[in-house]
Amino acid sequence: MYETFKTARLLAGLLIAAGCIIFLVQFFPSFSISIVGIITVLAGAALLAIIRAAKAELDRLRIELVDVRKMAEGPKMPKP
Repeated sequence: MYETFKTARLLAGLLIAAGCIIFLVQFFPSFSISIVGIITVLAGAALLAIIRAAKAELDRLRIELVDVRKMAEGPKMPKP
C-alpha cells in the first residue's frame, strides 16, 4: 500500500550512470561534449527530484488522513 519508489530510484540511478558513461565514452576519444549524455544525467536527476517531492507529499497526506480519521471518530465518551 505504501510506495517506496524502489524501482523508480533504480531507474533514476541507471539513467545517471548511463549518462555518465555515454558522456565519458564520447568525451575522452574526441574531446567533444555529448549532449545525449548530459540530457540523460539531467533526466535521472529530475526523476530523483520528482520522487522526493512525491514521497514528501504522500507523507503529508498520510499524516492528514490520520488526523481526519481521528476527527471522524469523534470524542470517545467514557462508559458509565
